[in-house]
Amino acid sequence: MLRGDRRYALKAAKLHINADRTQDSDMSFTDEVMGALMTRMIVGWTIPQHLPSTAQSHDLAQGILDALDDEDYEAIADKLRPMFDRIMRVNRDGELPKNGSSATGTGSSENQAPSGPETQSM
Repeated sequence: MLRGDRRYALKAAKLHINADRTQDSDMSFTDEVMGALMTRMIVGWTIPQHLPSTAQSHDLAQGILDALDDEDYEAIADKLRPMFDRIMRVNRDGELPKNGSSATGTGSSENQAPSGPETQSM
């Protein structure tokens, strides 16, 4: 996973702050990030649908993913979960870090070399 892949996936996450400073978010937040990650990382599949990366917009890519059987979607999501956790900086306990600290407690992983080979095909 490249820095650009992380940035692309995070762009899918939107938080609306109202004039009264209240925040709006819905439960699709993590699905939006996972969908953006899938769009970026899936370069081939045997599913009889277009690849999400060939869609003309983010919404159309999400539509392709929305048309997947839930079990197929979850199988793909399970394979991408380690990348998703890195993007969201989820710690080993499955929780987001508090007060902006890193997920592992060792500082940002942005400057660290990957620990192993990563592939973009499934």
